[in-house]
Amino acid sequence: ERLGISKKDADKNAQKALENGISHAECKGNLKRYIDKLCLQQRKGCNYRVYHRYIYCFDTRTDVLITVMSLPPNLHKLADTLQKKKDENKEE
Repeated sequence: ERLGISKKDADKNAQKALENGISHAECKGNLKRYIDKLCLQQRKGCNYRVYHRYIYCFDTRTDVLITVMSLPPNLHKLADTLQKKKDENKEE
């Protein structure tokens, strides 16, 4: 499933997530702990990005999208705040 969007739009969205999403290093608090947990479960080289309330998992060597997961609702507010800060810093 591609989040209810076409393959072309899914590819564009994945590219935006890779470029503009919140990286693991930029995560804080419970969001960071949640991503840490995912990293430990996967045990593979995954580059996680949080973008528009979804978690995108990319291969670390090729940047190919592996999977997309919904962000738990209790982390939406934190993710939105971090994304807003990142977007504001990007504009400066």
